Amino acid sequence: MNRHSAVAVLLQECQRALDTDLLPAHPGTGEAEEREYRRCQALLPEELRSLLEEAKEMKWPFVPERWQYKQDLGPEDKTNLQDMISARLPDLLAYLKASILVRDCSTATAVVFLLDRFLYWLDASSRLLRVAKGLHRLHPTAPISPQLLIRQARLALNAGTALLGPTAATPLGR
Repeated sequence: MNRHSAVAVLLQECQRALDTDLLPAHPGTGEAEEREYRRCQALLPEELRSLLEEAKEMKWPFVPERWQYKQDLGPEDKTNLQDMISARLPDLLAYLKASILVRDCSTATAVVFLLDRFLYWLDASSRLLRVAKGLHRLHPTAPISPQLLIRQARLALNAGTALLGPTAATPLGR
């Protein structure tokens, strides 16, 4: 299976998990889901976990390269995020799904935010935005980054869809 297909399958699993969570009679988080969540989190290197924490805190409106916000640069600051995300894409997507299953919407939206630019280049933005919309329906108060809102506008413009209308009343529509 090529990378694009693997990403599509994992995003589809995330969407199914969200669709299940949106049902009114959701039984809650089980011990197995919690273990999987912790396992997925542990697979991520410290630098990615740190970026996800910063994303949760909305420290920047767009995913930055570390060197953009520092005065004194060291060799560790020249890390290319695209390379880091590419190397850990399956782990990040598994963490996204695990976050959804344990209803950790702030982590899930942070993962979506971090993956957005990378998945745009893989032509998977529309699938990722469907996950973001599901997260927004599940937890409407979870902040959505400006980067994702701009991505939604770009995709809508490219598709010839109106940005204003009944579905545009809230960020990411309903």
